[in-house]
Amino acid sequence: MKMTGMIALENELHFKGTGRIKEIVLNYDGCQHNKINNKFIEDAKVDREKLGSWENVKMSEITKDWINNNIYIKYFLEHKIPDKTGRYGTIVKNIGIALGRSDMTNKEIIPIVNQIVINMPGRERKDFWGWIHSARQGKMKYFNENEMMKWFEENRHLIGNDFFKEYFKDVLNSPS
Repeated sequence: MKMTGMIALENELHFKGTGRIKEIVLNYDGCQHNKINNKFIEDAKVDREKLGSWENVKMSEITKDWINNNIYIKYFLEHKIPDKTGRYGTIVKNIGIALGRSDMTNKEIIPIVNQIVINMPGRERKDFWGWIHSARQGKMKYFNENEMMKWFEENRHLIGNDFFKEYFKDVLNSPS
């Protein structure tokens, strides 16, 4: 049996990208190979509760003004982002989700996506539109500000420490 240290959380999209909501099967005709220690399930539920307390922006807060004034989106509109920086799993995903759940029309979204794609050589518009489409269907729920901040912290060497401090002074100095 292969162990990866990951389990799918009940009532959430399965982490393997199947597109299905995970249901916990408590009894499957005596089958033992999928039996999970209840402690792992309880630990996962606690971790999930902690995730909910992170800086996930409520979708009702995402408006055209929020998009146009978001510090992360502004940065990606103005700066080149090299490959192999985790940009797809963090940047494309979160911006796509925010755009998809915003009150903006496709006509308003297209110039934003086009400019960010220009700043991400090797990425394509369809990368964003997949996330936008999933968000509009309600499959993706959150713009995760914590993930975005972590990306910037991990890529300070690309951004420059002084620039990072200046650009994010409001975020860095805000009370936790």
